[in-house]
Amino acid sequence: MDVKSVVSATAIATTTAISTTTATDALPTASPLVHATSTAGTIAGWICLVWYALIIFLSTVGITLVYKRNTVADAPRSPSMANPPGVSILRPLKGIDPEMEMCLKAAFEQDYPLFEIIFAVEMPDDPAIPIVERLIARYPDVDARLLVGSAHYGPNPKVNNLVKAYQRAKYDIVWVLDANVWVTRSAMARSVDKFNENRNVELVHHLPVCVAIDDGVGAELDEMFMLTAHSKFYTAINWAALAPCVMGKSNMYRRSSLNKAVKNFNPSTFNPFTQWAAMTAAKVVQPTVPGNPDSLAISPPTAESQTISSSAVHSTTTHSRSTSPTQDTEENTGLQQFAKYIAEDNMIAEALWGEGGRTAMTSDSVVQPLAKVTLAGYVQRRVRWLRVRKFMVLAATLLEPTTESILCGIIGSVGYSLIFKNGYFSWTFFFVHMALWCLSDYFHFHNLLSFSNLDRPKPNQTIPYFAKRFYTNKYQLNTPSLLGRGKNVNGPFESRFALHWISVWLLRESLALPIWTMAMLGQQVFWRNKPFRINADLSAEEIHLN
Repeated sequence: MDVKSVVSATAIATTTAISTTTATDALPTASPLVHATSTAGTIAGWICLVWYALIIFLSTVGITLVYKRNTVADAPRSPSMANPPGVSILRPLKGIDPEMEMCLKAAFEQDYPLFEIIFAVEMPDDPAIPIVERLIARYPDVDARLLVGSAHYGPNPKVNNLVKAYQRAKYDIVWVLDANVWVTRSAMARSVDKFNENRNVELVHHLPVCVAIDDGVGAELDEMFMLTAHSKFYTAINWAALAPCVMGKSNMYRRSSLNKAVKNFNPSTFNPFTQWAAMTAAKVVQPTVPGNPDSLAISPPTAESQTISSSAVHSTTTHSRSTSPTQDTEENTGLQQFAKYIAEDNMIAEALWGEGGRTAMTSDSVVQPLAKVTLAGYVQRRVRWLRVRKFMVLAATLLEPTTESILCGIIGSVGYSLIFKNGYFSWTFFFVHMALWCLSDYFHFHNLLSFSNLDRPKPNQTIPYFAKRFYTNKYQLNTPSLLGRGKNVNGPFESRFALHWISVWLLRESLALPIWTMAMLGQQVFWRNKPFRINADLSAEEIHLN
């Protein structure tokens, strides 16, 4: 099944939906939206229909591409090269994430001949350190080390933590892999393949997938968003390749390329939201005190660092120390320049894109287990990142509600009504649209949860439970599944779960527009419980209220 065939099928389904609309769509007592003969109404109708068709097209492209990529795990070619390039895996740590040890272990089990793992943590008493030490001891043949130390380059704590690992990496290719995600064993090799296939590729990233491992409504809403709306449009936008669209869960790029790109990077742009925020913001402190955790000054770090290597942990557990956690050479300062941005992943992609580089996705997904997420937590996180995006990509953020099922359906129904129904709103069109959208999301959701793109584990390896076929805490064991072809396996067609899925889907869709409205009306970006403003150059500054 290719993109053209699925698009054709969607067009046929849409035509069928249109042909089934009848005169009952026009309510007897209702007034038409616009007079049938109105030129303005006709133009508005066609604008609505064209936009509706574009959204349906992108949705279909995303679903189709994910289906094709998720069908099978391609065998990588780079491990068989005579001199494969080395890769440094950088994993930032802070606290304990759900199923963290399983997620971190995935880096040790990568099937690639030349790589190292560098774990980075700021505080020596971080609870993640014992987990890392156990893994380093368990895999003595893997080149792995832990760097402990703090430095401040800007308000972004992830970048501040990563800089020491970035600057001490052995290899030019670095793979920034969040600590809360799991990847299959050949993900790194397939990513390196992308660099070898196209010399214009400067950043390789992977589709983020979230799996709820408890009954929290927030986790289920996050799972629903990531496995439906986000995944299909994320994939489609990257397919169109009009601009970089990158989420920082798993990014691979060359340090040499980033160090070069950052020298010419100037993201300053006019955005009415940044101007409004600047005028209405409270007093902004411009700190210059070195070592102040709230300082935004970019200065060389002075904190002590601690290096724990695999050999040290395996034998004497001795630590090597240095007076600086980083090696501040001119060639290795690319990453630290992004500490002033909240969305460093997008800004890194923008910098590389500006130098003519392009991004690429493999067939792999990175799987994040979710737990203990409340409804309020889900809403706050969506508001926060929508608010960040409106400062960075205003036009796309303003149009985002039209990509959601309800508003998109209203736009399509209005367009159809103005052109074909004498201006009377077609409820049949709207409900057929919602039904088809729901069915396509149901298919797409379970296609991702099938995890057909994972490599077969080696005899001494296991796939975590949350990355197994159709895992969810709502599925029941030994439930007959249509996808299981009569076998007693987990599956998505158990009726009780289907009803639960629809209820979560409806809640997620219903919350989309209110959440977007909240994000648009507010100006402050609350990040780690602190208010920030976004400057015209897209950097972030903490706001200190009077």
